[in-house]
Amino acid sequence: MDTLGSLHVTMFNSCTVTHRAGGQEWVISDQDNSSRKMWLLLEYLLWNHGKPVPRDALLDLLWGDESAADPANSLKGLLFRVRAMFGKDGLGFENLKQVILYQNGSYFFNENITIELDTEAFEQHYRAAESMLDHHDTCLGHMLDALALYRGDFLPQNSGNRWITPLNVYYHSRFLKLCTDAVDLMREDGRHEEIIQLCRHAIAIEPYDENLHRSLISALAATGSMHSAMQHYNYTTELFMNQFGVTPSAEMTALYRELSKAIQSQEQDLQSVREDLQETDFQRGPYFCGYATFKEVYHLSARSAARSGEVVQLAMLTVQSLSGTPLPKPQVHAAMSRLRDTLSSTLRLGDVITQFSPTQYLIMLPSASYENAKKAISRLMSKFQQAHPRPSFGVQYSLLPLLPVMNTVIP
Repeated sequence: MDTLGSLHVTMFNSCTVTHRAGGQEWVISDQDNSSRKMWLLLEYLLWNHGKPVPRDALLDLLWGDESAADPANSLKGLLFRVRAMFGKDGLGFENLKQVILYQNGSYFFNENITIELDTEAFEQHYRAAESMLDHHDTCLGHMLDALALYRGDFLPQNSGNRWITPLNVYYHSRFLKLCTDAVDLMREDGRHEEIIQLCRHAIAIEPYDENLHRSLISALAATGSMHSAMQHYNYTTELFMNQFGVTPSAEMTALYRELSKAIQSQEQDLQSVREDLQETDFQRGPYFCGYATFKEVYHLSARSAARSGEVVQLAMLTVQSLSGTPLPKPQVHAAMSRLRDTLSSTLRLGDVITQFSPTQYLIMLPSASYENAKKAISRLMSKFQQAHPRPSFGVQYSLLPLLPVMNTVIP
């Protein structure tokens, strides 16, 4: 019988403990300025509520291989502080000795305190969804209930602890599977607006899952928001290039082509088309774009060069360590950012630039002879050196003419 109230515990994104009793509510959180070890102890006891936790298990959890002068006494001190968190100034319990009990060398929560964990509710909904695969609506309902509970990683404040790390991975993988499965079911029902909301929630938690980004782009396109879909495509390709140095996958490129065709197939009057084509976020300087767009511009330039004889130069700038060893990732980001600033302030309005790899930019220089292009790059390098006279890295460049499309006749 519940005579001491209930504890509602969240462990996703942060740990909060809420005590409800007699129509009142008290809350404590690991966001407060408290000892990490103290919260680790409380979290472990809450996670194992309903069963005794041996003292040796707590000593190993908290200190492991650490050399502590008297871990047994240190544990008693931490337990005293944890119990104090349940007092009138914390969770509002009158009798602290009734909360965490000790018997036969083990600690456990009083069985007359009802403890509800968001992780347990998440797992219940996940398993219910798995058992209801043949019942579309019920299955999806459990999936969405589980996803609503997952507000972030499992106990991130103590994420480095060997007890928490595998559980973090476990819940994260289940979260991503639920997202994929829920999107598939909602897509069958044409619930594209809900897919957009779900994907945005999920991407805020896991920004590097390409499947989530593709699902969001597809859902935006399905609602007619082609401009937003294309914007998110460009955002995603730039994100993955900056973080991982990868160009769009085959699936993402195929999605881009579908978007382009869909935009082109929409019947509109010429004035609205012209307004849509207008560059809304125009900034002076060269045109920066994703690699897929750069490739399309290159193809167009090659066709134009074959017809007009115009000369176009292709340049590559590569950031390198002065010592010959690979640059650390933070230095690469800083170097590429500084180089981009110089490119923006130096090159012409009609020049086209894309980041090709984590350490390389590709530049297309229209209407430029080899000599003029070389002067432009030399001017850029000089300006960069003036802005950064003692860099910890160097910039190497190479220059080649664009190859025009050759007209060939097949006999």
